Amino acid sequence: MDLRTRVLFVTLVLAGASVYLVQGLAWFGGTSLGSDYTYFLPKLLYGYYWFHENGPWILPWFAPVWCGGVPYFASPQVMYYSLPQLLTLLVNPQTSVMLTYLVYGFGGGISMYWLLRRGFGVGSWLALLGGLLLLFNEFYLARMLVGHLTYHMVPLIPLIALLAILAIDADKGRRLWLTLANALLIAAFVQGGAANFVIPAMLSVGAIILLHSIRRPENTLTLVLNIGLAGTVAIALSASKIVASWSFMRWFPRPELDLGLFDSLTESVFASFTMLFMNPWIALAERPGTHYLIQGHELRFGISLVALFLLLIGSIALPSILRRWRFSQGLMAMAVLLIMSLPVVLSVRLPEWHDVLKSLPYLKDTSLALRWLAVDIPVLIVIATTLAGRVLNGRWALASSVLGAMLLVVSHLAFDRPSDSYYSTVELNAAWQHVNDGGAAPGVSTVGERPSTRSLIGLDDALIRGETPLYCYEPIFGYRLEKYPRGPLQPGSVLQATEGVLNIKKAACYVFPEQNACAPGDHYRQEELEQARRFISHQPVSFAMSGLQQAANVLSLITLILLLVLVMLVPARYLMGRW
Repeated sequence: MDLRTRVLFVTLVLAGASVYLVQGLAWFGGTSLGSDYTYFLPKLLYGYYWFHENGPWILPWFAPVWCGGVPYFASPQVMYYSLPQLLTLLVNPQTSVMLTYLVYGFGGGISMYWLLRRGFGVGSWLALLGGLLLLFNEFYLARMLVGHLTYHMVPLIPLIALLAILAIDADKGRRLWLTLANALLIAAFVQGGAANFVIPAMLSVGAIILLHSIRRPENTLTLVLNIGLAGTVAIALSASKIVASWSFMRWFPRPELDLGLFDSLTESVFASFTMLFMNPWIALAERPGTHYLIQGHELRFGISLVALFLLLIGSIALPSILRRWRFSQGLMAMAVLLIMSLPVVLSVRLPEWHDVLKSLPYLKDTSLALRWLAVDIPVLIVIATTLAGRVLNGRWALASSVLGAMLLVVSHLAFDRPSDSYYSTVELNAAWQHVNDGGAAPGVSTVGERPSTRSLIGLDDALIRGETPLYCYEPIFGYRLEKYPRGPLQPGSVLQATEGVLNIKKAACYVFPEQNACAPGDHYRQEELEQARRFISHQPVSFAMSGLQQAANVLSLITLILLLVLVMLVPARYLMGRW
């Protein structure tokens, strides 16, 4: 690049980053957030309370502040070991969410740029456009705005693929570090509350790796081994969380939740196309029969018409590319198409098809497979920019990228924010500030009254008043709390006894009922008063674990220790070399 071209490149980068930053500050800096933050922000605040009372070395297995006491670490959507929770130790939960949105958004855009440059040899201008396509994708934007914080890791899918690709040509030492870094990223999906999306995320990574293998078939085995080792280490590191979450969720299966949304494959294909490249042309009012409300943000996956135009331009190069392919490359291309079509096929709602899918592990408790369409976002960006790079060179690539970037910025500024920002953050932020200023985290003294309306928004904020609500927002108990084992829980003091049973639940019974001689939803008994007092004061309590959980805990701990030892060896080897 000459000087003028470099200045234009930097200007475009700064313009895109500035628009993203300013919009993020505006969207997340007010006094209210998307309604589903009514679940996640109180969880972050409780994590802060626990850390304030117990320090970093004791794990918060349970929390007394919702529904009379529920699992905390064992809840798959709780993110105690995550960036949002870490940030909450420094700033209030709302600011933590805003910073998370910015950090992962920018991280995803930068990762996509380098993936295209280093992994696929795309020119700098089209790689920049690819980074902006990921930065401004509507899936991440809509989900974070509405409050689905578990998807905060999704923008880093390109980084996982990039690290696996970089490890191909690295020496043994650097390859090890790249693989371990990948293991930490994959584990962060599980620990960050996205256990329900880690398999789709890895399918997306797999599709990108297959695309790279089509380009360099000789490296396929090395790539598979790199990502396989990273995944194995990630599973070992997350074993404690995985087993705990399974131990909790097994008592509340959700086979009744629908996977499909569309009545035919044709409709699913057409809808998926419009959701990815245009505004979704779907009439939500015509979707009866589902067991939950399908809202507008569920349909946002857009990577804009810019990506479609790049695909159309790049298709000119396809004939010459296909003529040079070997049979193995064709098979890998078919595997990529199979991965990309999976969410489209799973979204077809046919009774026979639904029954087959709901008989399979993992899918039987999954709802709305349409969410998996996010798998295609980074894959399509890689395909579009790589193919376009075969056609557009020099000034054509520059002009196309500048025009595309301008259209993306305008589209981002015009994005229709989800209209359900009803969750007020004022009291929660004030509660965080009180403890941060040296105040004590309020213990739980009473069970709150039944809410006067059916809305659950703000209900979980009762922890700031020293209450545990009679009803809470916990999707594991069903979207309408239809599986919530309320039992004898009633408004009033948590330590009042009725027929020898206290008015507070023994949360360990939700996770390890067999080992603690109880059933999910059971309460502390009067003779367990001291343990109940510790529970409501945010102190660790004694309980029995399953043998599987103990083994998982040991495996995760050993893996973590080994990783820390390896990290410490780096400066040690450096110092020894200097001596």
